[in-house]
Amino acid sequence: AYDVTRLLKRGENVLGVLLGNGFYNEQGGRYKKMQVSFGPPTLLLTLQVTYADGTKETITSDEDWKYAFSPLVFNDMYGGEDYDARLEQDGWNKPGFDDSQWQPVVVQEAPSGTLLPQQASPVKEMDYFPVKSMQRIGEVYVLDMGQNLSGYPVITVKGQRGAKIRLTVAERLNDDGSINQSQSGAPYYYEYTLKGGGEEKWRPRFSYYGYRYIQIEEAKPEGAADTRDLPVWTEALSCFVYNSAPSAGSFHCSNELFNDAHRIIVNAIKSNMQAVFTDCPHREKLGWLEQLHLNGPGLFYNFNLTRLVPKILRDMQDAQLPNGLIPDIAPEYVVFEGGFRDSPEWGSAAVVLPFMYYQYYGDPSLVTGYYEMMKRYVDYLSSTATGHIVSHGLGDW
Repeated sequence: AYDVTRLLKRGENVLGVLLGNGFYNEQGGRYKKMQVSFGPPTLLLTLQVTYADGTKETITSDEDWKYAFSPLVFNDMYGGEDYDARLEQDGWNKPGFDDSQWQPVVVQEAPSGTLLPQQASPVKEMDYFPVKSMQRIGEVYVLDMGQNLSGYPVITVKGQRGAKIRLTVAERLNDDGSINQSQSGAPYYYEYTLKGGGEEKWRPRFSYYGYRYIQIEEAKPEGAADTRDLPVWTEALSCFVYNSAPSAGSFHCSNELFNDAHRIIVNAIKSNMQAVFTDCPHREKLGWLEQLHLNGPGLFYNFNLTRLVPKILRDMQDAQLPNGLIPDIAPEYVVFEGGFRDSPEWGSAAVVLPFMYYQYYGDPSLVTGYYEMMKRYVDYLSSTATGHIVSHGLGDW
């Protein structure tokens, strides 16, 4: 839910939505380990208006709405995003726009389940990093942004209409200095097609990746000794995107090695603190559960988790199977097999995490509220044990 009061203006107002695929509809076509689709992108929206005299009005997305295809010609959580600025429709979300060429929306059945408000703090753009160093590798430029993070590039470029540039991001480099995605899910990249006519600033909206380096193809930096007739980029930034849970603690000592270690750990937490705690910010982006209790002290000491942890417990409860098993990932976005679905070190987060929450916050609500879930999981483990010893799972994975 969003409070949009500050956006309202006297007179006519317009409500417009740019709708992406997210995790709801994976397009595939590039890196596609998890190609999951629940159907085409779908919008359910209700705007509640309270007037100065106390009267109320509710505006809901319905058959009277219209749509058109946007400049987003590709967007996939695991593959990247492509944007063709030539397809922009100026003023599409402002009063007076002519939508006579737009089409009536297709009304669909809403997804099943209970609709609840967002419980965790929103994921936001939290920090920005400029280029630290750059080198030309053959026909491409590789930028070192100086910080490994989860997010996406922001680029400012100018050039001819129809020119296309590609941004490929990665955590590692090959021996020749080019980027290497071999261990993080490939291919993943962003493409931007220019509309021409001046500087254009662009950032992806519906896909992120874990990276430090940006490889730019078919464009050159401003002032470079490069005679090719290519678009010129004047600025490149890395945008650090993660859950906006407030900071809860800090650490500093006289030993710089310890300070650096703490900084690295906190940045790694940030990169994986999204709507769930992920295993990695690129190849899977799934809510693997074991890290919640293994990294628990570091999480609780550094961040206020009073909104995110209750949300994750609810995910576990939703994912619990009728036999009591809690899968290794929650939400169970994909169904794995063997220990990758049923490993006690992972599922036990459902028991350990509520008690850890009580230890750090003195709040027993998760222990009492999820007691039945915890009990059912322990009963499930007991049913698989031999002589009270549970021996299945991933072991020292």
